[in-house]
Amino acid sequence: MKKLNLILSLSILAIVSCSKNDKIEIDCIDEKLEEFDMVHFSEQEIDCKMFLQLFHHENKQFFKFGGHCVDMISYPFDCDGNTLCENEQDAACIAFENNADFIKIVGISE
Repeated sequence: MKKLNLILSLSILAIVSCSKNDKIEIDCIDEKLEEFDMVHFSEQEIDCKMFLQLFHHENKQFFKFGGHCVDMISYPFDCDGNTLCENEQDAACIAFENNADFIKIVGISE
């Protein structure tokens, strides 16, 4: 019975922890979409619109802009707007490009 209670307690703790982390991530995404005048991406046609991509790198979430019709350079930035690096040769940029996990496109220009 003690083992069952322990398993249930750990399961509940894991669920609550995941819910808190998901909430923080969603709040940050909404803030960025509002800041950049974008809407949630839900499989709309991208065409030549700017879009916002979500990545996870070193236990943090980062964003990068994308666009199919614009030749541009976008550096990863976090929820506070801090850029990870200043140029493509920066070691932090290289590490990001080699190791960051692309999660999904989260926003698109209207």
